[in-house]
Order: sequence, then C-alpha cells, then structure tokens
Amino acid sequence: MIIGDIKYSALHSLRGKWGKAFWVSIILAFFFYLIPTGIEIYISGGFWNWLEQDHVPVKADMINSVITLFLFPITAASYWYYLSIARNEHWRTSQLFSVYKTSLAWKLIWTSVLTVIFSLLWGLLLIIPGIVKGTGYSQAYLLLKDHPEYTALQAIRGSSERMKGFKMDFFLLNLSFLGWGLLCILSFGIGFLWLVPYMGVANAHFYQKHIHSPEHEAN
Repeated sequence: MIIGDIKYSALHSLRGKWGKAFWVSIILAFFFYLIPTGIEIYISGGFWNWLEQDHVPVKADMINSVITLFLFPITAASYWYYLSIARNEHWRTSQLFSVYKTSLAWKLIWTSVLTVIFSLLWGLLLIIPGIVKGTGYSQAYLLLKDHPEYTALQAIRGSSERMKGFKMDFFLLNLSFLGWGLLCILSFGIGFLWLVPYMGVANAHFYQKHIHSPEHEAN
C-alpha cells in the first residue's frame, strides 16, 4: 500500500464536498465535545470551578460514558458518510440520525461495547497486543454498512480476519496524519473540522482497497 496514493484519492474524493464535510464535523464536535464539556462545567459548579479543578468529577464521567454509549451509532454513521464520499454516492446529513430508526442502532452499540471489551482484555496482557487487536477490529462499522445482516460478533471477527496483513498499513496511514494533528492543536482545535473528514475518507479508501476487495466479498 502506498500511503500517498490513498491520501491523494481522499483529497480527490473530497473535491466539491468540503462544505458538507465541514458541517458534519460541526455536528460531531457538538455531540462528542461540546455536550460532554458542558456537562463537566455544570457538574463542576461553573466555568471557573471547571478550569481550576484537578480532575473531572466522577458523576460527569459516568453521565458522559452513558451518553457516549448511545452516540456510537452516530460515530458509525459518520464512517458511512466518509465511505459514501469515497464511493461518490449521494448522502444526506439527516442519515447521521436516521440510523436510530433501524435495528442497526442497537447492533452498532453492542459492536462498540464488544470492541472496547476485547481490546481492553488484550491490553491487560500487554499494551501492544491491545493496540494490535483494536486495529484489527477497526473495520467492523464499515462491514456492517455493507453487511447489515452480520451480527456484532461476525462484524468484529470479519474485521479481524480481513485486516490480517494490513494492520501495520492502517496504523501507518493514520500515523501519517500526526503532523496535521499537531497543527490542528495549534489552531485551538479548529483545524480538526477539516482533518477529521480527510482522515475519515482516507480510511474509507483503505477499506475499499483492502477490506472490501472482490476476493474478500467473494468468500
């Protein structure tokens, strides 16, 4: 795999679509950053108390963990959005939320929970095996897009099986965005509104090239 080719394909796919990608990033930031931060501030007793505290209140952590659990379907839907860009398919922003109208929502939540549990269990042995296994499970959401008939375990196992020989490629692809990530931090996080879709579409092209390949789909 040539990382540059995949990143070039991602940029090419995003031409003329940066506007919608930006607004999707805004929506994701609202649910995954602004809401949790707002809860932390409220439970901490105000903005200044929140700034001065040494740790996040346990109650805020618990509430945000529950919220995150029910937001997993939106995370998956954002992956599907980036895949639609890579495939040049039509996609509506409302599809971020329409996933909750289907039986897939609970399956996505269960897939996410199992992925976290399996990765943590492997991580208890050693950190590196946990990271390797977590990388192996990374394609489960996208497999459920193309194979909604899969169970959560089938999606996780399918991802692990198809990622054999590609884990390092996937890791290096995402590592190649590190420099951009540092620049986004210097921009007070604003740059992530563009970096996240860039990475998402690049990962979608990785999926198209290696995981959704004809030889895999034929099996």
